[in-house]
Amino acid sequence: MKHWVLSIVLALASPSLLAAPERVADVLTDLRTHGYVSPSAAAARLQAASDAADPRAPIEQRRSYCAQLIALSIPDRNTHLLQQALASLQQMAQREHCKPCQATWLIGEAQAAMSRRDVTSARADLRQAATLIAANDDAMQLELILAQVHLERQQGAMNVAFDHAMKGLELAARLGDPAARVKLQLDLTVIDADLGYLPRAAAMAPEVIAQARSIGFTAALAQAYINQGYVYSQLDERPAQLRALQQALEVSKNVPGLRHVEAAVRINLSDYYLHQGGYDDALEYGQEGAALAKADNDAYLVAVALANQGLAAAGMGRAQMALDTLQESMEFARRSGNLRAQSIVSQELVKQLQAVGRYKDALQLLESMDEVNQKITEQKRDTAVLELQARYDDERKNRQIEQLSTQARLTEAQASARLWQQRLWTTLATAAVLSALLMVLWLLHARRANRRLTQDVASLTEQSALDELTGVFNRRHFAGMMQPYEHDPEARVGLVMVDVDHFKRVNDNLGHDAGDLVLTEVARRLQALVRAHDHVVRWGGEEFVLVLPGATPQGLPQMARRLLDAVAGTPIQVGDRQLRVSVSAGCVVHPLESGSSWDSALRLADTLMYRAKRHGRNRAACVVMLDEPAGKTGFDGGIAAAHSGTVEVVEVVGPALAEMNATG
Repeated sequence: MKHWVLSIVLALASPSLLAAPERVADVLTDLRTHGYVSPSAAAARLQAASDAADPRAPIEQRRSYCAQLIALSIPDRNTHLLQQALASLQQMAQREHCKPCQATWLIGEAQAAMSRRDVTSARADLRQAATLIAANDDAMQLELILAQVHLERQQGAMNVAFDHAMKGLELAARLGDPAARVKLQLDLTVIDADLGYLPRAAAMAPEVIAQARSIGFTAALAQAYINQGYVYSQLDERPAQLRALQQALEVSKNVPGLRHVEAAVRINLSDYYLHQGGYDDALEYGQEGAALAKADNDAYLVAVALANQGLAAAGMGRAQMALDTLQESMEFARRSGNLRAQSIVSQELVKQLQAVGRYKDALQLLESMDEVNQKITEQKRDTAVLELQARYDDERKNRQIEQLSTQARLTEAQASARLWQQRLWTTLATAAVLSALLMVLWLLHARRANRRLTQDVASLTEQSALDELTGVFNRRHFAGMMQPYEHDPEARVGLVMVDVDHFKRVNDNLGHDAGDLVLTEVARRLQALVRAHDHVVRWGGEEFVLVLPGATPQGLPQMARRLLDAVAGTPIQVGDRQLRVSVSAGCVVHPLESGSSWDSALRLADTLMYRAKRHGRNRAACVVMLDEPAGKTGFDGGIAAAHSGTVEVVEVVGPALAEMNATG
């Protein structure tokens, strides 16, 4: 199971409570300067201020007071406090005609919608809020940006989130708001890691830790260690990951108001031990994390903790416990409304159902997840469009500014010409010619600018479709590629899921640069193998998908033979070493049966690929027939056995690798 980073949004609070009553303005200033120990402690301190309930206080103070309570109530899951603050803002907006109060109310509604995973409402609220905030109101702009970063991260639009966060850092520096700066740097650490800028993320993590510690922002310090652990996990530096998570546990353990953070840390430790094969520790940390998350009523964290427990039980050979725990995890994932959690847990549950021979239940679960996976695909497509549109909008604004500048120069020249016309009529002809010439030049310049804009948009479109490392199509582009075949009942498309064998050994023994070189060369060989109208897609990590329009089930074994020979037949040169690299593959033709989706076919190809790995790697498993009543097949452990038909699988073995190197 993939490592799940659990990014807990931690808002504003103070490192200590003063004995004497404070004033709201002083507390707000201290929160911006020092952050807080926990959201609940900060909210209690703010509500205890001597003038907290004073209706005669300046309206800007009352607005900021409510804004802070909203920001603190979200991570603390304090629905009552959130609704109180929203109601106060709405009342101020209506009775006192306070436009900033209306904007803050919309931002708060957006944050509440995000906590419910209602992205559509959140985006609409933030767009409306943006129209109410003055361009020079830095404090309000910063509040908006903090919410925008959260939204784009939740949607997976990391490039857009990065742009917002960088603008937010500039505003935080201008306002003298160290706590906001730390929160944005927490976001940027994970954003950089998710975008693949791991060295930059690894360099930023200790800086954020140092800044959070220096201002006394305890909650942010715990989150910074969690983020550092996530970055180290992506770099596959497991000892460093463990140290970071242990530090996070030390900071958050038994701290009132940080129960959700401690739960996240224990769940991440459970995931760490799963990767290391320490199933007893993984089970124990998972159980502790689940107990804390249940006490905090956080369905998403409970789902993650239970999933880790289920995987640990499976690793210990306790099949029924693993199945029961994963089923409970699935219930909490559905309750949370998190589509990605439902998808990942369902994949693990399907594998466990197969392991105990319940193939029909596995298929039913897969079919029930079709709608969820379709929504995830649509979200990814929307995110890709959003990122492209954001970049296009920025470019268009730059072009417009350039054109306006040119127009201003033209206007100035025309005014000068009219002045000279009044003074000396003999220069009229010259001025007219000059004006016409400038107009022509401006039109030519504008045409060139528009041409560059069109080229840039085309380039961005191409970049959004291609994998940066290998140059083949990326996973984001795959759904669009398959669309034409969804509505054509006569269409036949071969889908081949390919995974590089023992790829982790290459990274561990020779480094990530060697791994990148292997992936690039495998992608090149796959492209050389397929026909002009076929496609190669990098699915993620060391996985590729071949899309083969017009393929037939009977032709798959021959294609698989050529595939295995193309990759393993010739060693790959890495520095002064020659590596023999092989792949495992699963091959099917879509549609599997009338009305079935390409997503079902691809999941079957994935299952077949893992079957090939279990049977020794360097081989492919191909479905060449799928018909006749169910129950007569001997397919060992595959979901296909649960389809309404007999499955015939042909296994193709790759070239002999007697001289296989240790990293191959």
